[in-house]
Amino acid sequence: MIENKPLNGPRIRFKGIFNLDELYIFTKDWLTRRQYLIQEKSFEDKGDEFSVEWTAEKIVTSMYKFKLEINFKIWDLQSVEIIDPKTKKVKKTNQGRVQVQISGTLIEDWQNQWESTWIKKKLFKIY
Repeated sequence: MIENKPLNGPRIRFKGIFNLDELYIFTKDWLTRRQYLIQEKSFEDKGDEFSVEWTAEKIVTSMYKFKLEINFKIWDLQSVEIIDPKTKKVKKTNQGRVQVQISGTLIEDWQNQWESTWIKKKLFKIY
């Protein structure tokens, strides 16, 4: 398996009112709909601060696989109540700071098809 260097993707930062549950569910659904398999590597909860690390992988072909590293960091988290402008009802939500860092890697020959013999290794470099 040949793993290329990861590409540092976007770092998304936000400070304000958001719904933590909806953020988590939306991100997981978005990846699942695009056929990524998600593995939660770590989860730390320290009251008003927590972090989550995911690894998401998607098989593109028998030769290539995408791998995403997604890190959520949330701090200064508070529960707040707001008035929903559509329904005019009080709604419980969250306020705080969010940072989402995404990095991606293209993994070549993820099934090690080209590493079984020396001739295949040489041909892979040409391919």
